[in-house]
Amino acid sequence: MSAQHTFDPCALRIGPHAEPLPGFLRRAADELEGHGTHDPLLVEAIEALLAGGLDAVHERPGRPQWAEYRLRLPAATGEPDLYAALGDLARQLLSTEHAEDFFFMHKEPGMRVRFRLPASGGKPEETVGVLDAAMAEWQHRGLTEAWSRAVYEPEQHLFGGPVSMASVHRLFTADSLAWAEHWAHRPEDRRPAWAISLVMIEALLDGLRIVGWEDRDVWDRLRRQAGRSLAGDEPEGWGETIAKIHRVWSEPGRLASTTRPWNLPYPEAFARAARTECPRWLAEYFASPEAYVGPREAAAFFIVYHWNRAALPFSWQCAIVEALLR
Repeated sequence: MSAQHTFDPCALRIGPHAEPLPGFLRRAADELEGHGTHDPLLVEAIEALLAGGLDAVHERPGRPQWAEYRLRLPAATGEPDLYAALGDLARQLLSTEHAEDFFFMHKEPGMRVRFRLPASGGKPEETVGVLDAAMAEWQHRGLTEAWSRAVYEPEQHLFGGPVSMASVHRLFTADSLAWAEHWAHRPEDRRPAWAISLVMIEALLDGLRIVGWEDRDVWDRLRRQAGRSLAGDEPEGWGETIAKIHRVWSEPGRLASTTRPWNLPYPEAFARAARTECPRWLAEYFASPEAYVGPREAAAFFIVYHWNRAALPFSWQCAIVEALLR
């Protein structure tokens, strides 16, 4: 159907007169630019259209909308109860389709939490109401010191644009659920984050078909593009740490034999998500003529965000990069 037949040409009434919509829009543009007739009936109609129409445009189905909350925490990372509450809230909203994606980041003065609101078939304002109530409850319980809303601007350029970001956000969701579960454990019950991270990174690289020596390009990009290298003296025990990481990663079966006895469900949940989403990411973005970021570069930047959620110390990030470049 052509655009000129989309609207009823006599649908708009200005006072006692019916006016074709194209003519009304031209007159409205003149008024808004300051050189119209200043007809009060026309101005009233324009104001009515803008009052309802702009919201409809901004909230149209298919346009991703995010709710971001910035939490001020008593410490650099939150209490286990905060991560447990965050994971429960995310699973509830995702399972009931009140949210389409979710992820969090550790960032001063605490944490940023982001939910993608339902694009169709849901009521975003209901989701925001649930989120506001949860944030207020967490503050009341002392899990946070304060919270505020903010605007989230997706990191589209890093990952190659909106098509690529759709897959990134689905994987961010799985990654965030995994790390929320990890941090919900008491410190004495947590397994080493660096080893869990390697299990999840292995699943990501496998899903993106980054095989053999190709992963060295990922580590090199982390060093060159993401700055994961030490500028000063090496910490005490650096050589032993490097050797340990290299053995766990490079010896066949060593990583699995190290982590499997822990019987942790959340790394495997992420691996399942990677097996589902990475082929879609490859087909819909990386194989398209519009792609300008390759899977190795995207994987490197994904790992930066992944390590943030893991709260992996910078020195450990550099150690992994150094060890796996050897």
